Amino acid sequence: PSDEDPFLVDEEVHEYRSRISALVYDIATVVGAPALLQATLESMRQQEGVLAQEAHFFLLAAIATPAKGSVESCPGMVDLVRGLPALIQQTITEDTVVAAQIACAQRGAIDLLTSVSGWVSSQPELLSTVLQIVGSILLQRSTGNEAVDRRRDKVQSRAAAALQQLCNASAIPLVGSLIQLYHQTLPGLAANLQLHVVEGVSYVVSKLDNPSQWQE
Repeated sequence: PSDEDPFLVDEEVHEYRSRISALVYDIATVVGAPALLQATLESMRQQEGVLAQEAHFFLLAAIATPAKGSVESCPGMVDLVRGLPALIQQTITEDTVVAAQIACAQRGAIDLLTSVSGWVSSQPELLSTVLQIVGSILLQRSTGNEAVDRRRDKVQSRAAAALQQLCNASAIPLVGSLIQLYHQTLPGLAANLQLHVVEGVSYVVSKLDNPSQWQE
């Protein structure tokens, strides 16, 4: 509903989305994920509003799972990822329904990036953009507003997991930026989320020919 906080939806909504995700997966495996991705992107261009945006992120993430390497045959995905910083890097400080919907869309965008992490890791021009996106979420600090911070914590949780997934998919070209992000997140990121950062960066460093040069 357009007048409710999407972070407070009941279990029935989650179950409904789970069924939709499974249905989309089945359709994608039958008609072909690239065609379904392209159709969803076209639908996204024709609709306005943050709620429609979040819904399309959800669908795209569900389609991208069976798509695997086929994502690269859908050029619209590149343009979408390049445009995500404008949404995700918005700083939310107010406790309003609109602000909650924006935070929900940010979470959906992060989930989408997680689902295509393997593809992103093979696109050098996108790796830096995605790291910037994820890093901007992880570096957000408390606003002093309990409701706003609660939503931020949930978005940060997805971002930390996305970073580790990206690292596992191979983010070696950005090892320097990853280590910098690790140091930047140390002062304020929750310990359980910092663990994702540590494990992800450690994995990337371990894959280097000379990992000792990055070890302190």
